[in-house]
Order: sequence, then C-alpha cells, then structure tokens
Amino acid sequence: MNLDRLLISSITNSNKENILEVLRKVLTVGHIFTTDNKKVFEKVVKHVEKYAEPPSLEYLEHEFPKFDFDPPADPLDFILEKAIETKEFKQIQETLVAIEQALTQRTPRDAMNELIMRAKVVERIDIVSTDIDVKEDFDSWKEEYIKRKESGDTKGLPTGIELLDNTLNGIHPGEFWIIAARPQSFKTWLLCELFRVAGSVCDETCSVLFFSKEMTKQQIYDRVLAMIGNINYSALRKSELTEDDFKAIKDNLTEDLNARLKIIGKGQFDQLNEAYIKAKIIEYNPSAAYVDGLYLFGEGEGWDEQTSMTRNMRAIALDTGVPIIGTVQFNKKGMGINNIAYSDSYGQDASVIIGIERERDESQDKATKTIRMKILKAREGETDGETYLSLGIKKCGFVAGRSDPDGDDFIHDAIEGIKV
Repeated sequence: MNLDRLLISSITNSNKENILEVLRKVLTVGHIFTTDNKKVFEKVVKHVEKYAEPPSLEYLEHEFPKFDFDPPADPLDFILEKAIETKEFKQIQETLVAIEQALTQRTPRDAMNELIMRAKVVERIDIVSTDIDVKEDFDSWKEEYIKRKESGDTKGLPTGIELLDNTLNGIHPGEFWIIAARPQSFKTWLLCELFRVAGSVCDETCSVLFFSKEMTKQQIYDRVLAMIGNINYSALRKSELTEDDFKAIKDNLTEDLNARLKIIGKGQFDQLNEAYIKAKIIEYNPSAAYVDGLYLFGEGEGWDEQTSMTRNMRAIALDTGVPIIGTVQFNKKGMGINNIAYSDSYGQDASVIIGIERERDESQDKATKTIRMKILKAREGETDGETYLSLGIKKCGFVAGRSDPDGDDFIHDAIEGIKV
C-alpha cells in the first residue's frame, strides 16, 4: 500500500466543500512523506491554503507526470489509520536507535535527554516543509506584510523598554537574547519583568515560559505576582500583604494572563537542561522562553560544556522559531562581550546581547536601585543605545530613569537579605 499516493490522492479528489476538512485530517495524522512525494504534497497544500480548493488534475499531471492521482479505492479513515501505524512504527524505531547510540557512544545522561526530547517530539513532527521558494512565495509574503502593516503589528514581541522596542523592534522569532551582568545586578528581576510584559501582550492562544535554576518556582512566582499587582515586595516576603494587596493582584491577574505564564523552576524535573527546555517549547509552542541562569543549564562550567549549551540553545530557537532570552554573568567589572563568563560562545551565538550594571552612590558608598542598560550586540539593529531603569520594591516594578538615592523605596535583595 503506497500511503503517500493514497493520502495525496484523497486530497486532490476531494470536492471544494470538504477539501479543508480532508486536509485537516491528513495534517493531524502527521504522516511522514518520502522526499519525492513530499514535493507533490507541499504543492497541493499550498494551493489548498491559498484557494480553498484542490488543484486541477490537469495541472498536477503536468507538474508531476509520474505520479498517479487516481481516486483511492479505500475510504479516507482507513488510509489515515494505516498512516498513523506506519508513522508510529518508524518513530519508535528511530527513538530506539538514537537512545542506543547515546548509551554506547556518549553517556547514560545523554540517553535520558534523548528519551525526554523524543517523547515530547514524537507526536509533533511537521510534515509540511518550512522551506521558502524565493519566487513562488513572494505573493504570500507581500500579503502577510501588508496585513501586519495595516494592523500596526510591525514589531516583534515587546519588552516594555523603550530602548529595546525602538532600537531592536522587539524580540523576534528564532532570536537568542542574552542579558549579562555582575551578581546582584537585578538580572532575574529584569527577566521577570520581560516575562510579565510578554505574557500580557502575546496572543491569547499562546503561552510564555520561564525556566530557572537560580531560584525556586515559588521565588519567581512571588516576584512576578508583585510586579503584576505593583505591590510592596518586602511586605510579600514578610507575610504582611493586606486584602488591598490581594485585590490589586487579582484585578490585574486576568484569566488570560494567568493561563499564559508558565513557570518551570528548579526541583520540578531532575534533568532540567536544554533538552528539557526544547521539549517544553515543543509542548507549549510559546511566544518566548525566558531562562534564568543560562550557564547552569550546561553539563558543567567548562568552556567546552558551556559552548555546547549555547550552540544547543541557539539551535532550539532557530529550529522552533521560539525566541530564547537568558541571563549570564560578567566575570569582571565593565560591560563588554569579552567580559561574559565561562565561554566566548555566548558572544558568538547570541542574536542580541544586553549588558546591565548597577549604579553606586559613591557619596554613601552603597549600590542604588538604578541599572544602566546598554545594547552590546544586535544582528538586526543598532548597538549604540543605552538607557537607565530603576527598580521599585514598595511599588514593585521597573520605571525609566535614575532613582533618587535618598528616596524611601529601598531595594531588598532576595538572595542576601540586605537593605541597600
């Protein structure tokens, strides 16, 4: 039984009224076409998506003279069932081979990572190629471009920070962003703010993911809730919130926002690494994934292990089209790509690198609640810009500009427990 031919013929011999339903069923099954037949399938799918009807047999027979487009004798549901069986058998075979190779050629941990990733991917294999034909795809590209232009949706995912949204046009699919800073410079706070902003503006059918091995899920959740409610974070940590505080959070915590923000922290999964991140991205298909403490997601802190991790993160962003935004550390004072700790690969693999440093009030010999932000690298956009942001704790959140060093809104460092 030639399942490729039968599935394609089922589509091409459908009438205009049920063509979309037939195509939906075939796509849902996810049969894996052979190379030659995949070209035929892609041509048919593009035509149906554009015109909502199957291409004429004359056209197809002219384009693919060796392909048999005769109507199948078996009903579609029977063909689909056989396609599912064939796909599952092939996927199980491939999974077993990959795990065996990992066990014999690498390590048991690599084999476990392979199993985790394939368990999530196995039912989500794309059968329609994402290749772009420069000539044939121009009209559809133009149509989508005009739609975005007319709707005003010409930017990427907003950050809520004017410098980044205006200079870099937001965060775009497939990008790998890095936020670098010295310890206790509000990296995690800033990542939580970007996470919150993304969750408030992304499509209602999508989600936003947050991964952390720096802090627990609860610590991240507390920070995000404080930012959503714009409440006193120190009071939250001391269990001093009032009913007014709860109401402030609840009023801003709409059902859509709550459903789209997914926090996956340390302790939820034994192998919380780049393979698990990829599996979760495939599972949720989020607008973006935010990773706190990128260097902790590698196999170790050696330059080779860190290089492997950044290469994998960059590949995940490109393969899935989901942007990844993560934090790393500078190994010495001064904002520069060469100051990023562990491996030069961070500077090589990142699409965008944002440097931040916490200002000090030298007159009082203490750190302020102001950070200076500078764009150090951007594959798409300028790298000259810098700005200042201040973190408030009594009304938790970031605001543009420098803070008042004599103001009463102090910073409570969640790690050290120090007033500064």
